[in-house]
Amino acid sequence: MEYRSELMSSGSLRRERKVLFFAARLLFFAALLCGAPACEKKPPPKTKQQIMQEKLEERLAIWKADMTGNCMEKALEKAVLIVDSTLIANARQHRDLSGKPAIPPRPEKPAFVAPADSLPVRPLLQRGN
Repeated sequence: MEYRSELMSSGSLRRERKVLFFAARLLFFAALLCGAPACEKKPPPKTKQQIMQEKLEERLAIWKADMTGNCMEKALEKAVLIVDSTLIANARQHRDLSGKPAIPPRPEKPAFVAPADSLPVRPLLQRGN
């Protein structure tokens, strides 16, 4: 102990005390934080009826979300059809035909001239005489 006291000055003793005091405070707060949750009361366990009610509410929420999503999809499809048909009708009504040439008329049929036959008509196959 003498040896130790000779080596340590008063400043190093103060530093050692501060470190020990800090460690003691840290240990105290750690124990306080770890022990605090143990003092809380646990909620009473749920009954079967409460669990069933929660599951039912979850299922109803999922079903409602699905139905809302399907309804939105159908409404969007109908809206797209209406908008598309409106755009097409508007484009057809306002298209510019001024630069397009008119359809030409059909040509007249030429007069049919029958060729002059120079050979008499005779059967292709002759029966054995």
